[in-house]
Order: sequence, then structure tokens, then C-alpha cells
Amino acid sequence: MDGAVSLIAAVESGQGIGFAPTTLMRVAGGRVKFVTLSPAAPSLHLGYLVRRGRKNHTLETFLEALRSISREADHPSKYRG
Repeated sequence: MDGAVSLIAAVESGQGIGFAPTTLMRVAGGRVKFVTLSPAAPSLHLGYLVRRGRKNHTLETFLEALRSISREADHPSKYRG
């Protein structure tokens, strides 16, 4: 995340432009303008592996955050401020 924050700060301070996934819109808030590329870049499909039969609150919270980011990536205009 530190690299993303540094990229946002560099763009915000006028040091140039950057390329980032739309999921960073939430991190940047209104500090910089995001312009969606058209046509969209190909997506990367990821999965995760978890140990069967063990519940872990921290893991469940993390996985829900991933699902939320995935939904935003699928429908970025729905989540813009």
C-alpha cells in the first residue's frame, strides 16, 4: 500500500501522472482525478486458498474486503464519489 500512497502523493504534488487500478480510487479520495482507460485493460483473475474447517474472524474480515474490492473493480462507476 505504501507504493500506492506514494504514487498518489506524487501525482497530487504535480510530479507527473500515474497508472493505477480503479480500486485505488477509494484510497485517493478526491485528491487526484482518475480517468478510466478505454478500452479497459485485461483483468487478472485471482483466487485464494484457505484451510478447510477453521473459522477465523480476521481472515473473514480480510476476505470480505477482497470481495468488496473485486465488486468495485467490476463496476467502478458505481463506486465513484
